[in-house]
Parts: sequence; C-alpha cells; structure tokens
Amino acid sequence: MLFRIGAWLENMYLASAAGDHTALQQGGQSAEAFRSALIQLHAPRAATETLERLRLLTTRQTLTDQDVGTMTTLVQDIQRVLSN
Repeated sequence: MLFRIGAWLENMYLASAAGDHTALQQGGQSAEAFRSALIQLHAPRAATETLERLRLLTTRQTLTDQDVGTMTTLVQDIQRVLSN
C-alpha cells in the first residue's frame, strides 16, 4: 500500500508541476482511500491532514494556477512527512 501511495504522490507532483488540471482532479479520486489507508497504518497525523487538504482542492470545479501551486507544496509536504 505504501508503494501505491508513493507512486500516486509522485504522479500528483508531476501533474501539478506540468499544470495538468484534469489529471489533478482525476487523481483526487484516490485521495480518500489513501488517507484511510494511512490512518490504518498509523501514519503521522500531519500526513493525513495534509492529504485531506489536497483532496479538497481536487474537488473544485475549476483549479486556478494558485491551487495547482498549493497542490505541489502539499504533495511535497506529505512526501517529506512520510519519508521521516
């Protein structure tokens, strides 16, 4: 499961770096399942809370460039927390 979450985070990072709004919105569909998995695995609370913030952004009808930048930062924050 952790491998899948890591791969998904990397894909979300690449989509945000490329400014691919559609891929980011589609990728958000997995966020809740991964958040639940991280909770079951007793991941740090900072990771699950940040993942929820990321999920909420992906549900927006239209993403702004600022939203995409925020998503990049959130993904990096999750990756940093999980790598420690």
